[in-house]
Amino acid sequence: MKQGEPYWSLGKEDVLKRLGADSTSGLSPDESRKRLAEFGPNKLTEAVKTTFWGTFWEEVREPMILLLLVVGVVYSI
Repeated sequence: MKQGEPYWSLGKEDVLKRLGADSTSGLSPDESRKRLAEFGPNKLTEAVKTTFWGTFWEEVREPMILLLLVVGVVYSI
C-alpha cells in the first residue's frame, strides 16, 4: 500500500487502516469530534439553481454576442 494511492483503488482493510477506523465500531468519539472540528460537518453543498433569465443574461454578456448585437443594430439602421 503506497501513501499516494487513491482510496478507491485500495481494499477495505487498507482504507480502514489508513483512516484509523475500525470496521465494527467506526471512529472513537474523541476522533470523530476532532475530525468534525477539523473538516466540518459532512454535508453536500446545495446546487445553484439556474433560471431562464440567468442563462439569458449570462449569454448576452458574452463579448461576441454583444458584438453581433451591435453589428445587427448598425446594419438595421
